[in-house]
Order: sequence, then C-alpha cells, then structure tokens
Amino acid sequence: MTTLLAVKHRFPLHLGTATSVFVVALTVLAAALTHSYFLFQNDLGLPWNLVLVMVLAVLVGGQIAPRLASKFSEVFLKRALVTMFVFVGFIMVWRSF
Repeated sequence: MTTLLAVKHRFPLHLGTATSVFVVALTVLAAALTHSYFLFQNDLGLPWNLVLVMVLAVLVGGQIAPRLASKFSEVFLKRALVTMFVFVGFIMVWRSF
C-alpha cells in the first residue's frame, strides 16, 4: 500500500507510510481478535510465546524504521521499495513453478 500511494498516487512517503500503517493496524487487530476467538472456542488457548515475540519485534522495528528512513532521501526510499517488491514478486513467481 505504501508503494502504491507513494509512487502511483504521488503521496508524500511519510503520509503514505502512515496511511498504510493505520490500515495494517486495523487489519491485524481484526485478524488477532478472530484468531483468538476461534482458538478459545476450540480450547486451544493463545500461543503466548509467539505473541510475545511478535509484540517485541513490532516495538523494536517501530523504533528503528523511522530513524533509519530519515537518513535516506524520499526518492531513494521509493526506488528501494519498488526494487524490493519487484524482487519479492520475482521470487514468488519463481517458487510457483
């Protein structure tokens, strides 16, 4: 979503990132609630070890990413995002065969 907003619709990168984070946060919250509901319905409980690792990763990544992004120009970040997505797309197509 960030790349689409920043490259195709010419949003400023920080605004596209903020919008993307907001949408992802809502999606993750809905998914977490749904998974929790079904896990408790089947008496499986939450895998707390995974929850802890994910929460710590989000907290650490949320502190590092903005500082790292501020060290690069917006043009460089846009090109890096596009390059990364093209590479990931290539790998996904390659692995489908």
